[in-house]
Amino acid sequence: ARENRVVYRHGLRNALLRLELARLVIGLDNANCEPIVLKGAALAHTAYADPGDRYFGDLDILVPKDRIDGATRVAEAAGYATGRHARAAVEQYDRHHFHRVLVSKAGVHVEIHWDLTRPGSPFRFDLAGFRDRSRTIDAEGLKLRVPSDGDQFLHAACQGAKDGFLELRRIVD
Repeated sequence: ARENRVVYRHGLRNALLRLELARLVIGLDNANCEPIVLKGAALAHTAYADPGDRYFGDLDILVPKDRIDGATRVAEAAGYATGRHARAAVEQYDRHHFHRVLVSKAGVHVEIHWDLTRPGSPFRFDLAGFRDRSRTIDAEGLKLRVPSDGDQFLHAACQGAKDGFLELRRIVD
């Protein structure tokens, strides 16, 4: 019975995340932010017959660096706010990271990426190539831009290497 409740809660959470993804992608597309959906949400819609079968914990979306402020405004207009980072610290945070973290009142986290690795990382992605190799898919009636299968794999491997392959979270994120 407990296992059924956990599966049910995961299903509800996934449904919420997929709805939020749709809201955000539509807003980002309308604002010409050129979003590419990353990690768990991309895998849910490319590697699973039913996207509801793929649990993921947050939403990761890549936009060109010059669109990060516009993308942040779209998320804020959708009810998201800067999470654990005080607004005054965003500029400092941006210098040392590659994404902004925003949280909805429902507890949905969205990471708006302008890069895929920290500035000082020994691993670097050719972001123009990453974008060129991405593809558009139909995801439950929504057009989503997702990485190529190879880039999705390399991104996960890069994150695993950064973490010393100590956790499996990157597989389920």
